[in-house]
Amino acid sequence: MLVLLFQIGKDRYAIDTAEIIEIIPRVNTQPIPHTSDHVLGVVDYHGDIMPVIDLCQLIGDYFAADRYSTRIIVAAYQDKWGKNHPLGLIAEKVMETVWEEEKSIRFSGVSTEESPYLGELVSEQDGMVQFVDVAKLLTDELHDMLFIRTEKR
Repeated sequence: MLVLLFQIGKDRYAIDTAEIIEIIPRVNTQPIPHTSDHVLGVVDYHGDIMPVIDLCQLIGDYFAADRYSTRIIVAAYQDKWGKNHPLGLIAEKVMETVWEEEKSIRFSGVSTEESPYLGELVSEQDGMVQFVDVAKLLTDELHDMLFIRTEKR
């Protein structure tokens, strides 16, 4: 499986590239008042309004720094009604993709209700890499706030 590597603090994380639409430079967001700290706001993404989540804030409890390697990973997110949406994920040190053999990816044996989006691990020469499951990033409450079901008028 081809995965995109990025860093939060000193830890390395990965997202399966099958879940990624594209990677874009970090841009300014329009804030959304009264949301979680890790929801930075929304941006216009090819005519769609795309919510942007700061993975550094969500996982590492700090805001992503403005660095050359800080990017928005545009992920394909399927809402609970089955509609696909772009979801922006800000991460630091987004610099490479690597091939991970399926057989080397292991379940950690640890699961928490606070971070259901943290998935399997793979051990590499430089240390462990934790997978992030895009489908599990949003709580039900945050999902409903960001993706209000709208019917055609």
